[in-house]
Amino acid sequence: MVKFSGLPEPLEPRRLRERALPFALLFAFALLLRVAAVWIGAGPGARPEGGAVAIEQAAWSLANDHGLATGEAFERTPTASVPPLTPWLTSLAYRAFGRGYLAALLAQALLAALIPLLIARLGAPLFGGAIGFAAGILAAADPVLLDAGRALRAESVLTIALLWAMIVAIEWVRTPSGRRAFWTGIAFGVAVLAHPAALALPFVTMAWAWVPLGLMLEPRTVRRQMLYLAGGLAVVVAPWMLRNLLVMGVIAPVTSGAPPFEGTDLAAGLGVWLPWWALLLPLALWGVARVLRGARRIFQSYPLVMIGILAAAAFVLWGSFFARLPIEPLVVLFAAAGGEDAWRRWRTRGARAAT
Repeated sequence: MVKFSGLPEPLEPRRLRERALPFALLFAFALLLRVAAVWIGAGPGARPEGGAVAIEQAAWSLANDHGLATGEAFERTPTASVPPLTPWLTSLAYRAFGRGYLAALLAQALLAALIPLLIARLGAPLFGGAIGFAAGILAAADPVLLDAGRALRAESVLTIALLWAMIVAIEWVRTPSGRRAFWTGIAFGVAVLAHPAALALPFVTMAWAWVPLGLMLEPRTVRRQMLYLAGGLAVVVAPWMLRNLLVMGVIAPVTSGAPPFEGTDLAAGLGVWLPWWALLLPLALWGVARVLRGARRIFQSYPLVMIGILAAAAFVLWGSFFARLPIEPLVVLFAAAGGEDAWRRWRTRGARAAT
């Protein structure tokens, strides 16, 4: 067996400490923009609408120790139609500050401010720290991600959970062990509880990881690590399935139905989104082309595989442009890679012309 060296070595703790200030500033910048977006887009008099109503009611029910249920007061009805992770996180804000939709949105903004940090962390082993950090800056100011803060959305939590799971998966493939495989399953289990669109992602990750793991490990060891991953997934998802069976009488890993991605007013966002995408998508396509031509394409194509699966899930679980939300940071990552490559080529060509 050979040692696969397709990824750079992990950063030393000293270098991580040196980078603490830029990442702290990135988080503060992202949080400031998201709080402003909540205040401008929703305001202190905000009320839940659409799919956010069920999430908000379930969160208040959990905050009052009545389990995952919808409805008000004595009319609460247990439900399995709402993925549990977003209501549970929102219930923590309600326990701390009381019921207030603005408090729920601000708590979501605090969590969403982690997305730029996570995409920077994901991008570092795939494309290098500079590209990862550039992707984090783009994600902090991304209008699609900012606009999502106007309502409680399961997609926002899915985006955070997915990025974390992908980071854990890459660390597992970089330095394989049964423990890391198990934690990869745990991380994807959390993503599954955020939204049913994540159901296929742990199995796609297994397929992606099979080749690089096979270069380092014996085949039976690879199979064993896949079982560890499946075990971690089961540890998170199985209790929720048991709850649905006991409380609702249905066998459902996430929801008893197929809740769509949360909708929105399409016309309201197009004025901002289209110019942004006109800049972002050409750079992202350049980045994808760079990856597919490169020697490390197996690793660097991991976000591309996730984009494809999530796009297919969005087609099946038909909703709106917010089906794009968990895909957006991954597109931003490829755009940062494409922009860096285009800039480097332009500078090289300019240097050659000058000589």
